[in-house]
Amino acid sequence: MKNYFETSHINWSNFSPKDIIFKSNKITKALLPEENVMSWSSKQSRNCEVAKNAGGKPVQMGGNTYYKNDGLVGVFVQLCSLNTPFPEANIDFLDYRPKTNSVGHKLTRMDILMYVRSNHAHWKWKQDAQGNYVRDYDPNTAPLEEGYRIAYGGQGEDNAMSFELFSEILQIANAVKSFMIDRVVPFKNKEIVVNDYGMVETIEKELIPELV
Repeated sequence: MKNYFETSHINWSNFSPKDIIFKSNKITKALLPEENVMSWSSKQSRNCEVAKNAGGKPVQMGGNTYYKNDGLVGVFVQLCSLNTPFPEANIDFLDYRPKTNSVGHKLTRMDILMYVRSNHAHWKWKQDAQGNYVRDYDPNTAPLEEGYRIAYGGQGEDNAMSFELFSEILQIANAVKSFMIDRVVPFKNKEIVVNDYGMVETIEKELIPELV
């Protein structure tokens, strides 16, 4: 299966398409190559596994084995709100590789959060016939692309970077948004399917299995 992000409009410099890793679920496993999908129970366990795979040296602490994370780098994406009409995404940009500027000053590690959030329709909690609270959506829904918006997360001032690097992470976040529009929502709505050759096809809805 082809990596969706290999054809994205991104000026790759610090990261590469292989660095974009989605948390494993039925949707991401169906839409992405195996090397771009990973299971993790916590950010700590995820970072430890990536550091290990990057060749980090084992360190014993409190009876547990950890790995030096000087080689840790990746863009980790977790889909969320999968039971809503418009799923969302949390994006964690990490780069712990030692770096210096042109005069030898040590640069800070990158640890940045960004989010793709749905603003397609307003909603409020409402009780259904069984007394359960469910989301009651406003029938006026924004177009798919317009409704998705990107937010920059915490630790901003501690992650100062060059304009070029900042542009790259914005482009990557926008590519994740495009992935939601082009792949995640249509796949969840049973409008597309991935065939045995890893190609995306439009198909009749009743032929696509339930995902969530």
